Amino acid sequence: MLRRRELDLVSLDEDTPRLLGVSLGRSRLVFLALSVLLMATAVAAVGTIGFVGLVAPHAARALTGRRHARVVPVAMLTGAILVGVGDLLGRTVIAPAQLGAGVFTALLGTPYFLWLLVRAPRATR
Repeated sequence: MLRRRELDLVSLDEDTPRLLGVSLGRSRLVFLALSVLLMATAVAAVGTIGFVGLVAPHAARALTGRRHARVVPVAMLTGAILVGVGDLLGRTVIAPAQLGAGVFTALLGTPYFLWLLVRAPRATR
């Protein structure tokens, strides 16, 4: 959240961040390293349920637009809802036995993620 302005600028194009004094190469490297570190930590801590970290930001961006000041909180809520629904389904579908929440988050998130990949223009793939 502290660098949301810089995130907004980096997500635009190649020239705008440079014109506004943002080092594009350094910013991209820092954001990439930070996202890899956060995703690796999430997967190490909670397992494959970290897949939610891939789906929730895309869903949040579809709901709110491109401004990171709005996307980040909505992504957190979207991820929490997805994990909650996955856990609820995992506990109730084959009760009294249980399935992991990661199974259902993957079942709920994978079709959406695949739809995003198919929908994306070839230039951004």
